[in-house]
Amino acid sequence: PGICEVKSRKPDQIKTMHRLDEELLALDASLLTATPEAAPAIKASIAKRENTLLPLYLQIAHEFADLHDRAGRMKAKGVIRDALDWRRSREYFYWRANRRIFELELRKQVMGDGSTMSFDDATKVMQGMCPATCDWDDDKKVLEWLQGDTSSIDSQVKSLRADRVTLAVEAMLAKLPADQRKDVVARLR
Repeated sequence: PGICEVKSRKPDQIKTMHRLDEELLALDASLLTATPEAAPAIKASIAKRENTLLPLYLQIAHEFADLHDRAGRMKAKGVIRDALDWRRSREYFYWRANRRIFELELRKQVMGDGSTMSFDDATKVMQGMCPATCDWDDDKKVLEWLQGDTSSIDSQVKSLRADRVTLAVEAMLAKLPADQRKDVVARLR
């Protein structure tokens, strides 16, 4: 892969060889104590050994780079929720995609027009709306809740909208001087 050209270049691979290969370690040690006449032969042996090992270390670099893209590693890093079983992947993506469609629609309603609520805050509100019997990480159960409990969800969304309007009105009233505020409140009643 291309990442090997960036992360594990030839000089880096050669350094690794000199650190790990016993034969190169022995040649390096003998080069330090070698006479000037013997040094060129030792250097040639080192170069030959490096050229012999280079394809192997390139394969190792490719395998190492590939390990970063494996399901176990991605799950450990929190990039994915779980690894897929290929036989059940179609079913998994069916429930995942449908859940995301309904979830995004609910998120739009929860966030409202012109809302300053973040995506994560909206997710937390939706998780709070979800009944305790529904596991938020189970796409099928969440979808069944989103499709089946529409009246409860609608009433909670209406309550959120009312709260948002109340907060907006309170913020506007707080900006007015006291006498104007009393006048506006009297007209609203």
